[in-house]
Amino acid sequence: MSIPGGQNTIEKGNAFRDLVASMLESASFIAETETRENFKKVDVRWRREDLDGPLKYFVEAKDYEGTLGLAECREFVSDYGALIESNDADRAWLISKGPISPDGRALVDAKRGCKAMTFAEFQRRLLGLDSYLHDLIASFDAEQIVDWYIPLHTDDDADLERVVRTWIEEADALPIAIVAGYGKGKSTFARHLASVLAREALKEPSLRVPVLVPLGDIVDEQSLEGLLGKVFTTRPGVRGYNFGLFEKLSKAGRYVVIFDGFDEMKHGMTIARFEANITELMRLDKNAAKIIILGRDTAFQDDYEFKSIIQGRQITAGGQEIAARGRRAFRELTVRNFTAGEARRFVKSFFPVVAREAVRGSGKPVDEAWIASRLAELLSDAFDELLKRPVHAQMLCQIATDPSQSLTDLSKYRLFDRFVHFLIDREVNKRGRDPHFSLEVRRNFNRALAYWLWEQGGVSTVTLASVPAEICRQATSDVRHDYDDTALRKELTAGCLIEKGATGTIYFGHRSLQEFLVAEHLIATDFNGVSSEDKSAAVWTLALITPEVGSFIVEAANSASHVSEAVLMWFDILKDLRRRDVPRSGVRFLSELYPLFSESLARAHDPWFIWLRYFAANKAAEFAPKTSAAAEQLAASFRYLAGNREQQAAALMLFAEVFARQSDVRGKLATQFIAKWLDPGGLRDAVQTAREIGRNKPHYIPIDDNFPLWCFLHAAKVEGNPLRVTIDLVELRKRAGFAMPMGFADEQDENVPEDARYLSAQVQPIYRSWGVRESELDKIRPFFTDEKVRGRILPLEVVRTAREDLDKPAASAKSVKKATLKLKRRSPPHL
Repeated sequence: MSIPGGQNTIEKGNAFRDLVASMLESASFIAETETRENFKKVDVRWRREDLDGPLKYFVEAKDYEGTLGLAECREFVSDYGALIESNDADRAWLISKGPISPDGRALVDAKRGCKAMTFAEFQRRLLGLDSYLHDLIASFDAEQIVDWYIPLHTDDDADLERVVRTWIEEADALPIAIVAGYGKGKSTFARHLASVLAREALKEPSLRVPVLVPLGDIVDEQSLEGLLGKVFTTRPGVRGYNFGLFEKLSKAGRYVVIFDGFDEMKHGMTIARFEANITELMRLDKNAAKIIILGRDTAFQDDYEFKSIIQGRQITAGGQEIAARGRRAFRELTVRNFTAGEARRFVKSFFPVVAREAVRGSGKPVDEAWIASRLAELLSDAFDELLKRPVHAQMLCQIATDPSQSLTDLSKYRLFDRFVHFLIDREVNKRGRDPHFSLEVRRNFNRALAYWLWEQGGVSTVTLASVPAEICRQATSDVRHDYDDTALRKELTAGCLIEKGATGTIYFGHRSLQEFLVAEHLIATDFNGVSSEDKSAAVWTLALITPEVGSFIVEAANSASHVSEAVLMWFDILKDLRRRDVPRSGVRFLSELYPLFSESLARAHDPWFIWLRYFAANKAAEFAPKTSAAAEQLAASFRYLAGNREQQAAALMLFAEVFARQSDVRGKLATQFIAKWLDPGGLRDAVQTAREIGRNKPHYIPIDDNFPLWCFLHAAKVEGNPLRVTIDLVELRKRAGFAMPMGFADEQDENVPEDARYLSAQVQPIYRSWGVRESELDKIRPFFTDEKVRGRILPLEVVRTAREDLDKPAASAKSVKKATLKLKRRSPPHL
């Protein structure tokens, strides 16, 4: 009789018989086929030694297409039962390739020494993994993972477990690689999957058995035989293991092998060695085997390594891409973060578990009311962003188990300080990490890397391979090791808090985490080692201090004296800073820091400090007054109009900027400002000189002789009835800037609205504000009342190049005369 495929029924039956025999031989049993035993030709005969002597087994192998029925089972019982009764055999097994009818199975099992089983059950018995499966489940249950596990999803939002289950049922499917950044739940998923599959396999012997291989825990084993041997010898009750049998059963489709943590296995390896190890693992990828590997994307330094390991591609010396020999490519799956809803469900389930665990053994009762209250805090909106990565949610819950620590009182800095400690401690304690590199070393590296990436800004081509070797060397400068630069980079980045994008770019998955590490780096390195003399570097570094980074530094300075002492010195940067491209974000940060040091800096009256005090009072690095304290500080700044020229310039620019924003202070302070700006004595001398030199000769006021008046002559005009002084605030800002180049990189004076550009005050109130005697006032009054006198008092024009305007203070009178001075015989704005 012929069957499809070219084999007849006898040949097909013999092939199945031989397969059973080969399985027994792989299990180290002596098996013989087609032996004559008394009246019966037995398919397979095999022996094994038991404690009380040798046992002889007979096997009847049935390669049936359908269900093995009662009639066949009755025939087996008749023939093999007789052989057992006559002591020709100790045991007799009926092995069916397919299912066995319940009645038939019951008939066989009821006969002494006889057993009916499917081929799948037979395979399962050969390598007794039931105790291993029970142990997998027990360790999973002991941690109560089932109570808080949240299903993971791929980046395209497919249920990861469902994807894997579908793949298990597919024929000849590629092995799977689950590749994701740190803390996305890969290992928890591996344990969950192994536990679920183990429970199902115990109920139904025909299903695949999960085998979980934690690569990071057994990194000292480099062979497949050694890896699996350690897995089964460290678990209880695994009977009859040998690699040959396991390999044969794997090819037969009996297992789902889960290799977790390939990035941890990579410790200290070159890419060639790493590729060789992956190829070693993939020796199992044959026939009906199912292989899953899980690990971090940071295991791959560049696209070449990713292609080599995951895609099974190699690059020849000639630049050609070819398939690697000896193994197939992986099907890559990536994992997304929790959604806000998933994060909340996780916390709701996980926190009560760890909170109760925290008091277990202490003898104290569990305070369920406190747990409920604390849980409500964690589920508030304040932590939503932080909870989206599974490991972050887990760490935050563990931090929150301390009843003595109020989360509302815990500063953001202190929270992240603990948080980062937990995360990096988790990395240090992984067996795949080099133990010579302590938590402190790895934390130093993480923050230096965070800062370096921060400096790169929007660059989208930063890869692991481009991480400067100097960062790695500095972080490990106190550790003796034998790594070269490439190996050191790989070791440190493998245990780092970064992850990789689809194009191989690296980044910190949680921005607040990077911002904290950037702040910590600036504190630890004293402003990244930038001195106050290097103004360009100082300005560049200030630009990197965003509000979020700055808030971490401010909180650190507020809570730790050693940090406070360190950051106080950063204010020296402002003392001699003469630039118009200062980043507003950096000044915002210093203004937020200033109140902590207001007493120490009380005697600092350098130009930028005039602005800084106003911003600190305004609680924003903005000129528009937002607080009553800002208006008070603005009034207090009148004193600088009588200071040195740089103080005068800084104050005039401050007033110009503030008044250019519509607010109540315009009306309240306009008269007082102009009165403080104009020195009555200097104005009197100018009027007297103008009268003495004659009607047709102008009296020029140089910038160095009377800087406030020089600015006034450029920016003010006297008009109207009653007489008013009107100030062009944009012009004032420009002219004051000639003496003191200072300002923000984002400044846009030209955008001042027309209705806010001009500030006006009546002359009579200005007179009264001066409080001078009437006789003295008579000598000043002609400037305002006599257009001809006013027309002869002119500012000496100063013109500088754009570069000088940006980088240098105003030139001296002598240098102005030599190179940059022009006399303008035009009517000044005050006419």
